[in-house]
Amino acid sequence: MMSREIVSMGSESRPPVLVMGEYAQWKLRMIHFLDQLDRNLMKSIREGPVRPTVTIAEVPETDTCLLLPSYTVEKPYHLYNQEQRERHEIDKRAMSLLIMSLPNDMYSRVDSFDNARDIWIEIEQQMQGGDTASEFQKESAMNAYEGFHAREGKLLHDSYQRLNSLVNDLRRLKVEKSRYEVNVKFLKNLNPEWRNLAINIQLSRNLGQMGLHDLFSMIVQHEEFITGNKPKKSIDPLALATVHHGGSNLSVNPYPEEYYQDYHYDVSQDYYQNSDNSNDPTIITVTDEELHNMNESLALITHKMQRLTANRGFNRSSSHGGNRFGPGRGGHQSFDQGRAHYDETFAPVARIEAIRIFLAYAAHKNMMVYQMDVKCAFLNGVLHEEVYVEQPEGFVDPRFPDHVYALDKALYGLKQAPRAWYETLTIYLLEAGYKKGTIDPTLFLRKSGDDLIIVQIYVDDIIFASTKPELCKEFEHTMKSQFQMSMMGELTFFLGLQVRQYPEGIFINQSKYVHDLLKHFDVVGSNSAATPMSRSFQMDADLSGKPVDLKKYRTMIGSLLYLTASRPDIVFSTGVCARYQCDPRDSHLKVVKRILRYLKGTPDFGLWYPKGSSFELIGYTDSAHAGCKLDRKSTSRACQFLGNKLVSWSSRKQNCVSLSTTEAEYIAAACCCSQVLWMKTQLADFGYTMNQIPICCDSQSAIQITANPIQHSKTNHIDIRYHFIKDHVEKGNIELYFVESDLQLADLFTKAFDEKRHFFLLSKLGMLDLPPKV
Repeated sequence: MMSREIVSMGSESRPPVLVMGEYAQWKLRMIHFLDQLDRNLMKSIREGPVRPTVTIAEVPETDTCLLLPSYTVEKPYHLYNQEQRERHEIDKRAMSLLIMSLPNDMYSRVDSFDNARDIWIEIEQQMQGGDTASEFQKESAMNAYEGFHAREGKLLHDSYQRLNSLVNDLRRLKVEKSRYEVNVKFLKNLNPEWRNLAINIQLSRNLGQMGLHDLFSMIVQHEEFITGNKPKKSIDPLALATVHHGGSNLSVNPYPEEYYQDYHYDVSQDYYQNSDNSNDPTIITVTDEELHNMNESLALITHKMQRLTANRGFNRSSSHGGNRFGPGRGGHQSFDQGRAHYDETFAPVARIEAIRIFLAYAAHKNMMVYQMDVKCAFLNGVLHEEVYVEQPEGFVDPRFPDHVYALDKALYGLKQAPRAWYETLTIYLLEAGYKKGTIDPTLFLRKSGDDLIIVQIYVDDIIFASTKPELCKEFEHTMKSQFQMSMMGELTFFLGLQVRQYPEGIFINQSKYVHDLLKHFDVVGSNSAATPMSRSFQMDADLSGKPVDLKKYRTMIGSLLYLTASRPDIVFSTGVCARYQCDPRDSHLKVVKRILRYLKGTPDFGLWYPKGSSFELIGYTDSAHAGCKLDRKSTSRACQFLGNKLVSWSSRKQNCVSLSTTEAEYIAAACCCSQVLWMKTQLADFGYTMNQIPICCDSQSAIQITANPIQHSKTNHIDIRYHFIKDHVEKGNIELYFVESDLQLADLFTKAFDEKRHFFLLSKLGMLDLPPKV
């Protein structure tokens, strides 16, 4: 007995048999089979049978008979000419072959038809169900395509075959997918061990110019290295040797260096070519970890394999003479120094909220803020750890070519340099009578009678202000005498923020960055938009939409997120668009471009901190229940003021799905409470003791839950970490107040509004349009 596959495929003399569920394959095979026999067979099926007719002439009316008009009847077969006889035979043969290809159950449905065309159409109707069923098949095929992902434990070939089959199904249904989209789909949905190679190929290859088969052929060459399906063999003495962080044992990487050179863009090459100091023996070569941080997506590094390109060797031994050399294999060995923790990064970095609190306090106390900068040369300080570097090319000691240098100074760019500078400055300021902040270690304060001077450190930048101008001059003189400092004058630019100080207050914005952003993304000539997002537009995954350039979309989102440091008016719209960075579509890109067009109309908007105003801490909290269309999770929104100065805001998706608006509001209030408590501790360093801090919420039910000390069954499913707000309400640290939705200032971070409501909320948040003076 012939197998099902042989029957369904047919042969040169026997038509393929239709199998339920495989109509699309049968149709293609049948067309090829008929065309191979006689091209006129498919012509007969498409056009229908030829039925010659003959016209009977009109019989005129006479005295004995009535008028008989002319009429047409089918011509008898014996009257057919040669051409008509041949076409009739083709029609009969086409019908016969179709019937032979049908199973019994399908034949019983079409045995009443007398021509091949009607049988063909009926089969299609039966198997596809007409237009409605065809659309359903397209939707099913699209869902299968969108849901494609590699199966855990399966080989790469399995993923390739399944995706190729899905793409072919779409083509049969007249749904075309571009080469770029299919290739990106394949790379994105591979198993985790392929992630680094996939990202590297996506960034370095033109995926629109290669087919899926070409891409698969390129990747499959590395399967034995990635998956480990490789026979064990003796270790190559020239293999790369690395040490995993946190361990003290040497491990050997069995992968040859040539493997990495295929798809690893070596950032160190550009580093050496562009550096004027590449041959300077006093300049440390950049480490592989630092290269990885420069551009993670370009580094082909996993937990199983690390490439040592620039930082090539360390050894603790220093017993070989005055130069303190230590033996090391200069390109193939690396030893983890347990005591030095060289890979541990440290820098005195202040939170952006701390900087805004600093500026708000300066405005409250009517202070002028100044800025100083540490000269780079001064950062070459004393090094307290043992750090070893390889001998630079051109400066290799011929007596000890395999040895390494022991570093004596913390060079600028070395990870120990910021720590050495911070420790030196901290010791000096503490000895000078300054007090370090309890929460923020980058904040220093000193009281002189009723006057106060405050200092904030950000790596090698220092901002300071005082209620007494003489204290600022004294601080400047002292710092210049003790350290190599340069005075920058009044604070005008800090951490990307433009700061303008007026007698009436302090204005913060990023107008220069906005103009550069509009120019970079070619939005200068576009029409401006009234609001960042349309009120009626609802964003979703849009799986049927046209994919857009992934790198460009992520670049735009990253640029907008950087801008939210001074533009809370775009936080909500940017956050929503950021959810679709994994698979952006054309509809998502249009929303991002609308945000840019909104910025075109409001380039000089920023935060206004009026001087002499109040300094009471108050918070606003709100939530968008089931706001995310992807997973139906709610979003917590909050903002915090010091008087009428907005210093902190947030918009974060909650970790779990909320079952009600009350639950979503309660979780949002807990998140706001956490930020308020941090600010309370931060303000304690400025001498403020705050209790019963008001938090405004527009949900009476959420307020009642926080005030009720009893845990009810309807709330015990909420994660326990959110219930800490009850404890702080009971202690009197915070107090929740009800506010009408019209006056809920956190609304700006929950949804899109029309132009009138949008700018009303902006005015309440303290945002102004203040163009710079020419």
